[in-house]
Amino acid sequence: MKTKILFFISLIFIQCDSESHETKLVNDFVKEVLLEVNSPFSSTNKFISYNVELENNIQITSLLIEENIKDLYEKLKKNGFEYQIASHQEIKNLKISINFKYDDLSKVYHLISKGEIITSFIVEDGRIISFSYNLIKNRNHHITPFILN
Repeated sequence: MKTKILFFISLIFIQCDSESHETKLVNDFVKEVLLEVNSPFSSTNKFISYNVELENNIQITSLLIEENIKDLYEKLKKNGFEYQIASHQEIKNLKISINFKYDDLSKVYHLISKGEIITSFIVEDGRIISFSYNLIKNRNHHITPFILN
């Protein structure tokens, strides 16, 4: 019985540590990349590992990423750079909803500014694999991530 309790407590601490690490990763990305004026594509390498197909088309990829970074910067600037990071589970408590489609929503974090979700992040294996949405919505109007890895 004692072993089960210790195992359960350990599992809780591991989950909390993992979530705080993922939240810190997203916060660091926002501070070091999104909040920097004209942040270059290369500044994302610390946080994101790109898949081979995207790396082969680096000019297109970098243009897309840089434009997304500029857009997010302008949205944050418009809102006085006030923001918070919330897990997908936490947004329910904030009375914010999003029709976001991803297999494992426990890996999803949202950038919120002035009560609105500006973008969503997916973190897997200690790296951000998405911080923007696909340009094309599906028939059900779900918002889907643009996966970088």
